[in-house]
Parts: sequence; C-alpha cells; structure tokens
Amino acid sequence: MIAYVARQPILDVNENTIGYELLFRDGPKNSFPSIDPNEATTKIIARNQLTLGIEQICQNKLAFINFHEECLLHHFPTSLEKKSTVIEILEDISISEDLIEVCQSLYKQGYTLALDDHEFEEQWRVLYPFIKIIKVDITDFSTLDLELFSQFVANEYPHITLLAERVETEKQFATLKALGYTQFQGYFFAKPEIIEQNTISPSKIRLLNLIGLISNPTVTFDEIAEQVETDPAISFKLLRFISSSSYARGSKITSLRHALSYLGLYEIRKFIALIAIAKLNEDRAEEIIRLSLLRAKFCEYIEVHINKVPDLSSAYLVGLLSLLPIVLKTEPTVVLSKLPVSKEIKAAIHDKKDKFGAHLMFSELYEVADWESSEQLCKELDILKEEIGSAYIKAVDWLSNNPL
Repeated sequence: MIAYVARQPILDVNENTIGYELLFRDGPKNSFPSIDPNEATTKIIARNQLTLGIEQICQNKLAFINFHEECLLHHFPTSLEKKSTVIEILEDISISEDLIEVCQSLYKQGYTLALDDHEFEEQWRVLYPFIKIIKVDITDFSTLDLELFSQFVANEYPHITLLAERVETEKQFATLKALGYTQFQGYFFAKPEIIEQNTISPSKIRLLNLIGLISNPTVTFDEIAEQVETDPAISFKLLRFISSSSYARGSKITSLRHALSYLGLYEIRKFIALIAIAKLNEDRAEEIIRLSLLRAKFCEYIEVHINKVPDLSSAYLVGLLSLLPIVLKTEPTVVLSKLPVSKEIKAAIHDKKDKFGAHLMFSELYEVADWESSEQLCKELDILKEEIGSAYIKAVDWLSNNPL
C-alpha cells in the first residue's frame, strides 16, 4: 500500500484552484506506481494504490497524475475517471508507434492528456493533436523562449492550453499571464511580494488580538464572547455555523454566549481562528486558506506522534497561522510581534524551532514531495514514516469533508 501521496495546487489566471497534481513516493519521478498489469483493475487500484479516492484527495477538482511508459502502454489510466483525471506524459518516455496509438485511444475515449516538463522538441508534435495541456517548467527557458512557444501554440494548435510550472513569485505569474499561459503550478500565491512596512491596520490588529485570545489555554467563554461581539461579521458566521450544525440543531439560540455553550473551547478556538484568517485573506487566493487548513490538521495529527503530552490546539494553530505573514504581505517578525500567542507557536512559525517546529517542517516537505528529507526527519525524531504519511492522508480527508 502506498503510504505517501502529496498534492500541489494548479490555479487559473484568476487564482482559482482548478486541480491538484498528485505526487506518489513509490513511483519514478513521483509518478503513478507500477503494478502488475494482471491486477490493474479499478478495485485493485482503489484498494492498494490510494488510501482515499482520488476525487476525495483532490476535493472533486481535476487530478493531474504522471504516468510512466509502462503504465501508459498497459492502459492503466483507463481505470480512473476520465472527467476528473489529467494524464501527464513524462518527458523521458520514448516516442513510439505504441505510445502514439495509446494516446490516440485515450483521447478518443475522452481522457485529457498533458505533456509534462515539455522541452519544445519537434519529435513530440506528433502527439499534439491528442494533447490538451502542455506543462512547461519555466526555470528551463528564457522569457523570450516562453513567449515564442506560446505564440507558436496559439497559432498552430489553439486547442492546447499552456500550463506554467514552478511559478514561485507574483511577478512571474503576471509575466506569464501576459505571455498567454493560462494555468499555473507553484506556490506563487503563497509567496507575495512582501511590503516593507512596520505597521498593521487597526482592524487587522483586532483580528490578531482575537487569534491571540483564543490561543490562551485559560481563556473563558465570556472572554471569547466579549471579543467576538465587537465584530458583527464574525458573530454572524459563528452563529450561522452553530445553528446549522449538529451541535444545536433544533434549538433556539438566544445569544452569542448561548451559542458558544454548544461547542467546546477546542472547537471554538479552531473555528474562530479560521474565520479570522479568512477575513485577513479576503483579497488573496482561496488556496492559501486551504493550504493553511491542511497544515493545521496535518500538524494536529502529527502532534500525537511527536510530544508525549499532546497539545492539539496549539499544534493546529501553528499550522493555521504559519501563512499569516503571507496573508498580510508583511515580514514575519512584524506580524509575530503583534500576535499575542505563546513563544512556542512563534518559534515554530518564525524559525521552525521549539516543540512545534518539526510539524511545519513536515508540512513544507510534503508540499514539495521531498520524501527523502521527510524520512530523514522521521529518523531524527524516531517516528515511523508511515505515521506521518497517515497523518497527511487524514488531514486531506478532513479537508475534503470540511470544504471552505
């Protein structure tokens, strides 16, 4: 069974998430693993290759999956749902009559085919009629090369969409949009240009204070209610959530304090922190919130394996708040100076140190599918790699069942 699978978001020109590339540890170049062709049925793949269904991992968005030559020639992709799967053809596959025949067959069946890490070589053009997406690693080419290829595709193969890989800054994103690229992979949305500023607006300070308040282990219902009542938007969302949930269904809510009584402090902390982060992120890509939530639950599930006396609430907040400097486009030191949380949480976010530092290290390693470094960290901490892999899958599962 595969214990390792990670996902990387793919966004459109409006920074909406259209799908995720799935990266498998047990396959060459993170591709779909090789299995016995005689066992390649939907049931076997579902049972042995993914702990969760692909649709669940990708939250019902497109799943971009690398397939190496053997898997393609054995028609393994046909075991997956055509409407939600993008079949990526790796660049080191040999062009052959068999490959052309397979691609033509998949195309006729309605599958979406993509060329991965495309290098603009003419030998691949025989496949262009069957290809809907070409992925280009922008670090391999100059801006002029990227522009010329975009113009060529637009003129000769207008049915093909260009997807830029390794887009890591907002400046690159803007440039590539201007060149005609319309899909983007990379963490540019989580790496904005940091604004050199030493102040944060009063409204955002209030939200940071609220986050700090709920992170206090001795906080009371009354203290939370007093702060939440000063923000009508948060009050409304909290009341709507509680009244529509199983906690208070059928009950008449008479006040905010009454509503809070239906939830434990642990759930209240998590929900209010999420609302506050979302408000701070109103003008940025929604994927930041998804990534923050995924980190939060991943850190929470990791916590039970790292510390003898688990502090689940703090571990959750470490993951959720880890992208706060990105959301605010402000230097981490400035944000953390305004954030009244424990020194352990600050140390983890700023330097990946102290009791929660490893949690964020695992999160970042999984985001780039750096399995080797993840395994090394497991050895250093004396943790089973399967436990971390399981924690990630559980976090993805939770996020799938708790969409934004």
